[in-house]
Amino acid sequence: MDIKLRRFSLLPTFKLLALLLALAGALLVGYGTLDIMNFEYAFMSEHFEDSSYQASLLLNRSHLLETMRSRDPASSQYQRDLARLTAPYKVEYYTVRPDGTLLSSVGDVEDASAHFASLPGYIEINLSDGGAAYVGLSQETYELVVADYNAKRESGVRNFYVALSGLLMGLFGTGYILYTAGNVAGSDEIRLSFIDRLYLDVALAVFGVIFTLCLLGLAGQWRLYHETGTSVALTLGATLIALAALSALTYGTMVVKRVKRREALKHTLVVRLLTGCIRLAKSLLDKTVRQALRSGSMGVRAALMLFGYSVFISFFAFGIAASLTARSPLPSLTLTMLLAGTGVVALIYTNRQIAAFQAVLTGTRQIRSGDLTHRISAHGCLDFVELADNINNMAAGLATAVSREVKSERMKAELITNVSHDLKTPLTSIISYVGLLRTEGLVSENAPKYLDVLELKSLRLKSLTEDLFEAAKASSGNIAVNPERIDVDSLLRQGLGEMSDRIEEANLDVRLESPSHELYVKADGKLLWRAIENLLTNALKYSLSGSRVYISANSLAGEVQVTIKNISATELNIPADELFERFKRGDESRTTDGSGLGLSIAKSLVELQKGKLDIDIDGDLFKATITLPTV
Repeated sequence: MDIKLRRFSLLPTFKLLALLLALAGALLVGYGTLDIMNFEYAFMSEHFEDSSYQASLLLNRSHLLETMRSRDPASSQYQRDLARLTAPYKVEYYTVRPDGTLLSSVGDVEDASAHFASLPGYIEINLSDGGAAYVGLSQETYELVVADYNAKRESGVRNFYVALSGLLMGLFGTGYILYTAGNVAGSDEIRLSFIDRLYLDVALAVFGVIFTLCLLGLAGQWRLYHETGTSVALTLGATLIALAALSALTYGTMVVKRVKRREALKHTLVVRLLTGCIRLAKSLLDKTVRQALRSGSMGVRAALMLFGYSVFISFFAFGIAASLTARSPLPSLTLTMLLAGTGVVALIYTNRQIAAFQAVLTGTRQIRSGDLTHRISAHGCLDFVELADNINNMAAGLATAVSREVKSERMKAELITNVSHDLKTPLTSIISYVGLLRTEGLVSENAPKYLDVLELKSLRLKSLTEDLFEAAKASSGNIAVNPERIDVDSLLRQGLGEMSDRIEEANLDVRLESPSHELYVKADGKLLWRAIENLLTNALKYSLSGSRVYISANSLAGEVQVTIKNISATELNIPADELFERFKRGDESRTTDGSGLGLSIAKSLVELQKGKLDIDIDGDLFKATITLPTV
């Protein structure tokens, strides 16, 4: 952005300089073309003798002299030709008429060829009747022609380069103005001015009229200046040139801005009117067809098809009739083609709407029959495409809802099965051993062993009940949360110290990776440790004996992540998201003493503290990540 600001900071100044350069160039072109009649001399030879001017001057006179030989000397045309023969330079001429009379400005000379050969410049033409015509320049006239030629050539060269310089200046200034049209310093936006609200074709008409009037006025001032040489005509001409240049530049910038915004065609009155007419006609036709199709009957569709064919046949027949009765075949043939084309468009349009309606109707029937994976593909100009999309989205949503409901029912069934299994096992043992005590009595030598089993199963039943109660409280959010500033590293070290005996019994090597700097989170210390403890307990129960458990904490994008990784002792053949389900275990055989509620409780406790718990499974690698906002 800084580069753009530096690049375009002088943009308004450069635009002003480019405008002045363009206007100055236009004025120079106008000034140079004041002598445009002499531009041809700029491309002639510097020396009069080497130029074609002399030959063309004498050749024109000789052809005129040849024409005068056959005219009546008393006619007015002859007199006009005679005046043209000696203007603007007095030339010498000599020829003999077919009737033998002399047409000469030098009188009757004995040897005309020798006489004209002695002049500085002359031309001789052999006539078809055997005669000859001579035209030449006397010394005095020749000197006048040379002087006039040199003056005209000097003026032509000077004004040609003035006009060329002005043209180059104007092109450079105009090019810069058009290139930067609409640009704003420090922004990529193409900004429009109030005059850009005009449609381009309307602006073309307005500025075209202004430009044309300026050119007409400039032509009048050019003629007035050459006739009078007054400075007033020159001043008015310069004003008209500037006005014409400003008109052309203004319209040019309008077009360039719209081109840059990719809306040149859209911002024309003709296109707007055509688009509006097409939209109105389409809207009326759509409305008529839509109302008819709402009934959905085959009769209506057949009527629409009949309508399309009738329009086509009627228009085509009308065009043929007009062709047969018309005097001129070309306009009639054109009318026939237009009417037939209109009928074809009506027919195609009607068929497309009927096909789109049929596609939607067929698709809804298939979805209603239970095929929720079916998708409707409708192509129409009405609301059929939107209707098909809405029905497809409804089918997709319904399929998702059905899938979710099926999964929920499956989870409920598994939950009931798992709860029944986990609660039934210790209860069955308790009932069995109570029966043995009743049979053998408390004085039996097996009584202490029976009591130990009863105590163990009772504690197991108590643990299951407490876990179930805690899971219910955690998932319902019915737990008081007291957030405070917690040092994550200290919490992990203190907790691992308390669990050191259990870690040794599990024959695991726990590796804690300390963070490079202190990490603090805003959480409830007891609840956070309860969640981490559940994850560590899960690792102690299900890790491969003798393997390592990695614990790390780090910060990432304003969050603190606590990661626990371990190698599972059994194959993890269950999706990661299902491990959060209650009474779900990675050990599908359920031979361990876990309740299957630890991960569910940990997830609910973390979420109560505005965090999240994620689980990843890669082969036998189990990875749990707690993410909490940092302080």
